[in-house]
Amino acid sequence: MLLSFASSGRVACVGFDCAYPQSYLRDFRAQRQLCFPIVSDLPKEIFSGYSIVGSSTYLVIDDRGVVKYRANGFYEAAMSAKIKELL
Repeated sequence: MLLSFASSGRVACVGFDCAYPQSYLRDFRAQRQLCFPIVSDLPKEIFSGYSIVGSSTYLVIDDRGVVKYRANGFYEAAMSAKIKELL
């Protein structure tokens, strides 16, 4: 479901990682054939800005940068419902 949102051009999916440099993440993405970019955030600026303290935190952020959904763990149905609501 989330891929259909991303392919519509109305939703962007981006991963952020605070443990690895961009070169590692580029290879990781290629090996796993992920369809979204992963950005290295070694200084934890993005993590701090959105109060992310652990791994596997998923956010839905509106076009103004406001967090509309937050979960520790991936719950596709809940995320999809929130995205539909925002569109």
